[in-house]
Parts: sequence; C-alpha cells; structure tokens
Amino acid sequence: MDKTLIASDLISLYVESISKADTASFRSLWSGKDNTLVSIGRLYRGVDEIVDDFLLGTVGRKYTSIKLLTDDIKIIDASDSLVIVIFRFHADTVLRKNDKPYGFQGLETQIIVKTDKGWKFQHIHYSKRSD
Repeated sequence: MDKTLIASDLISLYVESISKADTASFRSLWSGKDNTLVSIGRLYRGVDEIVDDFLLGTVGRKYTSIKLLTDDIKIIDASDSLVIVIFRFHADTVLRKNDKPYGFQGLETQIIVKTDKGWKFQHIHYSKRSD
C-alpha cells in the first residue's frame, strides 16, 4: 500500500480522535513502544501519559471543544518502515474557562513506524506559532 495514503489515513484518524476526544481511537494510533509527544515545551512519555496527561489533561482541561485543521502536509518516505510527516495546523477551540472561541496555529511533525499491527505513531512534536 502507498505510504502517502497510509500516512494521510492515520492523520485523518488522529484529527478525528482529537476533535471527538475519543481516547480509545487516539490510543490505538500509537505504536505502544517508546512513544513520545512534545507539546509546547512539555514532553509526554508513553501512551498512557500521552492520553491521560495530554489529551484528557492538557487539552481536555483547557478546551470544551477543539477542531484541528491540517494544511500543507509533506509526507517523507524515509525507509521501508518509517514515514515522516510535517504539516501546518490550525485549531479552532472553545476555552473552558470562559466559553469563548480561541484559535491557534503552528507546525507539527509526526514519526510513523511500521509495526506488527500496521502503521502507527512513534513520536509527535508540535509547536504553536507565536503571533
């Protein structure tokens, strides 16, 4: 199967699972081995920490809703078992503290690896663009 299509499908599932706060779906996207996510200066290690502390903790506590949009996606076929994805993103959210809309944008890099369960995320790093 074409790795560009594989990566595109995985990105779509990722975007959907974040928007729906679907922890089971989000968890299933990760390889389960030595996973990391870097988010605005914080490092999350392991799938449990990524789901519990990032998705439910940081994202869940800060926003009542989030819609993640991707743009300018670059997919690099690095090897038989490794794909690198780089894209710009924009997030339309509603802040939990005051129910006001809030948007931000930035860059994201994803490392996708081939596992015995298919293609999964190994690492994600995103940074917010300063205005």
